[in-house]
Amino acid sequence: MVAWKEAVVSKVSSKITEIRQHFIPRPSHPVLRQTEVVAYLNSFHDKFVLGPIDKAANNIALMCKKYYVEVILKEIGVLGQNNETYLLTNKSKDQISRESSEYAERLGLSVSEKDMDLPVMYWTPKMHKSPTGHRFIIASKHCVTKPISKAVSSIFGLIQNQVENFHAASKFDKHYNKFWVIKNSTPIMELLDDISRRNRAKTICTYDFSTLYTKLPQDKLITQLNKVIDMVFEGGEKTYIRVDKYGARWAKRKQGVCFSKAQLKIAVAHLVQNCFFQVGNQIMRQAVGIPMGIDPAPFWANLFLYTYESEFITDLIRTD
Repeated sequence: MVAWKEAVVSKVSSKITEIRQHFIPRPSHPVLRQTEVVAYLNSFHDKFVLGPIDKAANNIALMCKKYYVEVILKEIGVLGQNNETYLLTNKSKDQISRESSEYAERLGLSVSEKDMDLPVMYWTPKMHKSPTGHRFIIASKHCVTKPISKAVSSIFGLIQNQVENFHAASKFDKHYNKFWVIKNSTPIMELLDDISRRNRAKTICTYDFSTLYTKLPQDKLITQLNKVIDMVFEGGEKTYIRVDKYGARWAKRKQGVCFSKAQLKIAVAHLVQNCFFQVGNQIMRQAVGIPMGIDPAPFWANLFLYTYESEFITDLIRTD
């Protein structure tokens, strides 16, 4: 140890020894364990819900619990008008959990005891909207489909990168952008800088989907994702995608948790068509779109839109 470190350690040790000689321990009285404080917090939680604000996660909204519950019940169609996006199911929680866990085991995935549950729905307020809007999320941090969705998400992360690299390396496509998915704002900023340098800007507009995840037709979603799966498996020497704790990668032989092209298509259909969740004692199934909260949802939405954008650009090149 160098001299300055020895001097610092020596002074710190000396100070600790000095404090210990004069330190008198005193009993602590944690405020949050006081009877009146516990009673007040319980009363507070009976009336209010605290939750993060959409697009401002470090800010907390204080919401009336009755209103909070009513918003969810209206969304799933229990109150007010029916919502065709969510349907009541005759399946029991135990039946759904058993079927999904058995399917996961056939894939070589294990479902832990804490994951033998169904997702739940919650919402966060969109304070940037006028009037305030609601973002509904199916919380699947711990649920029976978690091992499958986590594996499939890892695979589609690999697939999205492969599709992007294919278009970047294609000599024919280098003058035509067929892949519009970006991972961050850097490409946009670079394009804006380039436009500014050339003084070519005329109009700049931005657009957003008011609803996307809950509007995607499930049959079309499965069909388009199958096209992407066919594309990435076509012409390659490796017939499996292996998934482990390090992520997903291509493999020639089946070893560990592996997905063939057919198995991956089945897994996608299983996750899309078995979007069950729980609201109180009601078991619901999302019949339209994909839940915000399931692991592969961002990749699925990106690649679903990519298939139509790529087909449009291809047709535009051919006809114009």
